[in-house]
Amino acid sequence: MTITSETYIDKAEILADGQIQVREAKVIYEDGKEISRSYHRMVLDPGRDTLTDVQAKCADKESKVNVCAVAEALWTEEKVAERQATLETQTRETR
Repeated sequence: MTITSETYIDKAEILADGQIQVREAKVIYEDGKEISRSYHRMVLDPGRDTLTDVQAKCADKESKVNVCAVAEALWTEEKVAERQATLETQTRETR
C-alpha cells in the first residue's frame, strides 16, 4: 500500500473589488486512487496584500491557476489605490 499526497491551487475567483479568492486542494491517494480531498481557502486583497505577498503565498505551490499572473494583471496602481481608499472609509465608519 502506497500513500501519496498532492497539494495544489485549483481555483481562483476574482471579485469586483479586485480581491482574489484562492482555493488550495490537498488530495491523498492510496495506490493511485483518491481516498481523501480537503480544501484551504484564502483571500488576497489588493488593499492589504502586495504582489510580493501574493508571490510568497502562491508561487511556491503547484498551481493549475497562475495566481501571481492574475494579480499582476488585475492589481493596477489605480485598482490598489481605489481598494485602499475603500478600506480606509470602512475603517473610519466602524469607529
